[in-house]
This record gives sequence, structure tokens and C-alpha cells, in this order.
Amino acid sequence: MPNIFYRTGRPPLIQFPLKHGEEAAKRMAELTTPLTPEAVARDAGAYVDFLLSQRSTTQGPIGVVGYCYSGAFAMRIAAARPD
Repeated sequence: MPNIFYRTGRPPLIQFPLKHGEEAAKRMAELTTPLTPEAVARDAGAYVDFLLSQRSTTQGPIGVVGYCYSGAFAMRIAAARPD
């Protein structure tokens, strides 16, 4: 799982226990603002190329999974690198 928020910082990116309200909304905006569709598509190439470079003997297609927030990323990565 790549750190999709690498432009903002290194984990842990949110301090727990998570405080709800304005503070949490502000932090989520800080984390997500750099994640434009174009940025995600650029990252997709790097992620896929890295994964493919790690193969030793296995060939064939790869897949991507997203849950909740990362679901949109999964779709964008699949669209950017459908091969």
C-alpha cells in the first residue's frame, strides 16, 4: 500500500484518537488537496512500474483494490494504466 499522502508527510499523518469537527476537516483538506486527478494518474505510472519491477517469475495482469476513500484512486489507476 503506497502512502498516497506522501506530498503532505510521512505516517502517522493523523494523531489518534481522532478528533472530529473542524480540526479533522482541516487536516483532511491538507491531505487531500494535492491529490488531483492528474497527480493520481502520474503516481499510477510510478506505482505500477515499481510493482512490475518486483516480479521475478510471475507474469500476467495485476489488479488494484480501493476501499472507501482509496476507491477513487483504484479507478483512476486502472484508467491510467489499463494494461
